[in-house]
Amino acid sequence: MEYKFLVFEQYLAGELLGEELTKFENLLQTDIDFNESFNLYKETHTLLESNFKNKKEQQEFENNLKKISGKHFKKTRSTGSKKWYYSVAASIALLISVYLFYPNSELSYEEYVEYPNVNFTVRGNENTTLLDAQKAFNKKDFDTASKLFSEALKKDTENTELKLYKGFSLIEINQFQEATILLKPIATGSSSYKYTAIWYLALSNLKQEKYSECKELLTQLPTEFTQYKKAQKLLKNLPK
Repeated sequence: MEYKFLVFEQYLAGELLGEELTKFENLLQTDIDFNESFNLYKETHTLLESNFKNKKEQQEFENNLKKISGKHFKKTRSTGSKKWYYSVAASIALLISVYLFYPNSELSYEEYVEYPNVNFTVRGNENTTLLDAQKAFNKKDFDTASKLFSEALKKDTENTELKLYKGFSLIEINQFQEATILLKPIATGSSSYKYTAIWYLALSNLKQEKYSECKELLTQLPTEFTQYKKAQKLLKNLPK
């Protein structure tokens, strides 16, 4: 019997019986390489169970793992190396780490954010600061834009639109607390920017991996909101 990673899985699931179980446990006691590879697999298996959102996602990963490791086992066994067990388990660990530490694009901030072009109404050259803020924002220079919005707001302290886009700029440069201070009053108010502010706050929480807070905000968006379909897609993909 070839002790591929499937046997590790069978052992962890309690599916090995009789002679196969005895042989497996003897190897754990007598073969250091086998023991090390099994313990490594056991650790990565635990990570696997705790990080995938659902059984379907885990099953898809395991199916891919079988294909990849099957080829690797064949190649490694042909070398006759005593450490083939450990080599394969290490490869499995590497593959799992890629899945765990490079997030699913369906939960990525970049997957959902859209960058609006702003076009403020300015008479003549009476507000060059606002025009510069507009230019910086549309060029995605959000650090500069946030500072210029701050300057513009000194002259127009109650301008909700400026607060909204300053808040968005702050999210882009990871100034989450300051963004929340600006956006929350808009989100709880009654202006035409209310639901856009809620959406931006949801995206802010997504970027911070605060999924519960993100979910709570998404449920407040009405069907007529322009980003409703995208919000529902995100809501569906958030961890249960």
